[in-house]
Parts: sequence; structure tokens; C-alpha cells
Amino acid sequence: MGEVIESIGMLINPLAINMPNNNANGEITILVSQDACNAQELQEAIRSLGTSVGPNNVDISGTTVLLANTLTASVR
Repeated sequence: MGEVIESIGMLINPLAINMPNNNANGEITILVSQDACNAQELQEAIRSLGTSVGPNNVDISGTTVLLANTLTASVR
């Protein structure tokens, strides 16, 4: 899954990107500037990477992007 995140990162140039360690469903968090794009544009860009991303040929053509209205950070 790391190669997919790297591909997405190179495509959209986010401020930050994170994937939880126990991530079984492929969910990632991406932080972008509000001026850079909206959820629809981000979804279209990610889907454009296609059906065979990375060495494991991951299909991300059906990716759904949801807009978050809050950001919570913690320091450990």
C-alpha cells in the first residue's frame, strides 16, 4: 500500500499524508490547502491513477474522497 500512497502524494503534492498502522480498508488521511482543490477534484485526480497502481497493481479507480471539517492532532 505504501507505493499507492507515494503515487498519490506525487500526484497531488499534499501538505501531509497519513495511513494508520492497522489500516485494513485502505483508508488514508490527506491534508491539502483549501485553495489547492476541492473533494471532487481530489477524487478525480486520485481515480485517474487507474486500476494498476504500484507493484501490487492496486485498483484505486473507485476511490471515494470525503471532506473533513476538522483536524485533530496529538503529540505522544
